[in-house]
Amino acid sequence: MAALQLVKGVGATNDLALDASITRAQLVTILVRAFGQESNARLLNGAAAFLDTAHHPWASGSIAMAKRLIEQRTNGRETIGLPDGSFNPDGNVTAAEAIAFIMKFLGAPKDESASWPTNYLNGALKAGIITGEDLAMLGGIKNAPATRGLVFYVADSAFYNFTLPEGGTVYTRYVDTTPPAITLEPFAKTTDADRVTISGKVTDAVSLEGPHGPIAFDPATGRFLYETSLTPGPNSFAITARDVAGNRFAAAVTVTRSHQVARTLKTYLSPKPEVAVNHEAALVVEVWQGDQQVADQPYAVTVSGALVRYDPMTGRVVAGREPGQGQITVVTEDGLSSTLDVTVFNGLSMIQVISPPSTSLVYGETIQMSVIGLDYLGEEYPLSGPVIWSVSDPDAVITPSGELTLPAKSVFLRVTAQVDGKSASAFLVVNSEQ
Repeated sequence: MAALQLVKGVGATNDLALDASITRAQLVTILVRAFGQESNARLLNGAAAFLDTAHHPWASGSIAMAKRLIEQRTNGRETIGLPDGSFNPDGNVTAAEAIAFIMKFLGAPKDESASWPTNYLNGALKAGIITGEDLAMLGGIKNAPATRGLVFYVADSAFYNFTLPEGGTVYTRYVDTTPPAITLEPFAKTTDADRVTISGKVTDAVSLEGPHGPIAFDPATGRFLYETSLTPGPNSFAITARDVAGNRFAAAVTVTRSHQVARTLKTYLSPKPEVAVNHEAALVVEVWQGDQQVADQPYAVTVSGALVRYDPMTGRVVAGREPGQGQITVVTEDGLSSTLDVTVFNGLSMIQVISPPSTSLVYGETIQMSVIGLDYLGEEYPLSGPVIWSVSDPDAVITPSGELTLPAKSVFLRVTAQVDGKSASAFLVVNSEQ
């Protein structure tokens, strides 16, 4: 109600003072305002609608207009005065009186089988203005002064939910008659895809819904995206916006999905899904329709992150010198798209067997062999597994630590190391003398 400027705060802080009481004059002034008659009520200032209202400092016109409206809307069956002809404008309105006032303004029928104030409470329940829980709560406070919070709650429920005899609600017929707006961006009316994305902008709305529930939108710009699945043939649905008053606007959408099987774009790297730093990998792009691969069509490729280049001549992507994550985006000429995340790694590329400086050695001598790992940039890389050594001559002996005892003969000796899935060899010449 505050958002629609039907109620205002009090004091310098504009506090709604929801726990404070509310007078009979204040309530009917709000009701007259809600029915769009505030300016007409000013013309009735000084009117003697009741014995005690003509000289009221600010509410005489609203009280007179309230009396007129209620008599018109109930065909004279209801009024808002007291039996003695007074109105008691500055008296606090009770919870029951507040509901009765609201019911009379709406033209909602009371329960004729019950007495005051149950007749109006039951009528409000039947009209959907209050709930069963509300009725139980009101039972204990119906004759007590109503708080502003209670009155605003009941009035808001009535103004939003109750359908007036003349159609619409108080909010949509008298307070805010302008619905929100939806502007849809152009979209394909016919497609062979199994999903469609609708984008657009909504203004003056508090909620947006599609056929499957709420749609999120940016409260600052009103922009939204809505994706939904499509079945073969025409697909019709509405995107509906609602404003704070309850006005609704529905944007109709119809998208026809052809009976062909939707085409999909598959992209992957060959031979492995990752690529080493400073290396290349082949990008494979395939268009499929169901389980059938269809003819290739032109496409554009962009790379980012740890990938530095795509060569359209060779169809290969190139990784940079730093490990990390890269991304490949492929878009075909007719709009199919695919994004591929790629890991660019720096790991063990090869191992190298290290022998003493001289490769011409004396038989029977004991030497120390070692092995180092090299990464894809040619820099030393730590090894994790144990080294398995082997030699080409059975008379040579090598320990797990790489200590090699040469055979007692002249021989051309091959020493092989295996570690972390890599292997390498060194070749030694063993002579009979130095």
